[in-house]
Amino acid sequence: MIGARIAAEALRAEGVSHVFGLPGTTIMHLIDAIGQQPQMRYISVRHEQVAAFMADGYARASGRIGVCLASRGPGAANLAIGIHNARAESIPVLALVGQVADDIYYRDAFEEMDLLRFFEPVTKWSAEVHHPGRIAELTQRAIRTALSGRPGPVLVSLPLDVQTAA
Repeated sequence: MIGARIAAEALRAEGVSHVFGLPGTTIMHLIDAIGQQPQMRYISVRHEQVAAFMADGYARASGRIGVCLASRGPGAANLAIGIHNARAESIPVLALVGQVADDIYYRDAFEEMDLLRFFEPVTKWSAEVHHPGRIAELTQRAIRTALSGRPGPVLVSLPLDVQTAA
């Protein structure tokens, strides 16, 4: 099983039924894995900010966690406004963001950015997964952190090589 499928199954195990996002190169495997989950629905948008606000609205309407998805760099930055709004209004949202592969990280790769530092001011908690064996654990922790205490948004960054690794 590859990391993207582990992530999709972890979402399903936590009761996630809807994921809002914009396709991008570092999340295509994750979108495919979500599409293979019969209990989950991927809803494609035309801008990442819309995905974040749709996840926010879903969380408000359903009382469950809202999940949004974006690719690295500008895609992730576009999520930030919606994620900030979720933080300000105590809305549980999980932002899943694709990241450049670990072997080219910290080399100023195309659209690379330090997602954890970028999202630190607007999330309750964030993590970047560097081993597929930790995807389920950290995804579960993120969701439960978002829902516990004062609800709020969390971020999980998934490098491309971790999504494709067995």
